Amino acid sequence: MNYNKNEEHIGNSETHYRNKIVDAIITLGAIAFAAGIIFTGIWRSYLTKEDFEKARWVRYNNKSGEVWNLYMNEDIFHNSYNWKAYMEEVRKKNPSGLEGRILVPDLDKDGCVGKSKKDRVCI
Repeated sequence: MNYNKNEEHIGNSETHYRNKIVDAIITLGAIAFAAGIIFTGIWRSYLTKEDFEKARWVRYNNKSGEVWNLYMNEDIFHNSYNWKAYMEEVRKKNPSGLEGRILVPDLDKDGCVGKSKKDRVCI
């Protein structure tokens, strides 16, 4: 009878460890999945050269020469990296300056650019 109790104890022990391993694998898988979603979201938050290449560039009468509000009115993730990329690409497209009729990218692909609703230009 002792033999059966020991056998039963060993069996429970093996099942316990197997369950712990399965739990650990499931937990690690969930963490990896969540991390993948988070890092994919973070990576997609940054503008790339391809974003500017794919964007439609719209002529806009920029009387003030400032482009901050043009950038902020695009429905994109706003951060210092994207602002720098935006300025760099807009300057490349407008080598003669940012005042007057300039080209600006429609990065959110809504067909419109502009500083506010009243002065938006839609294509």
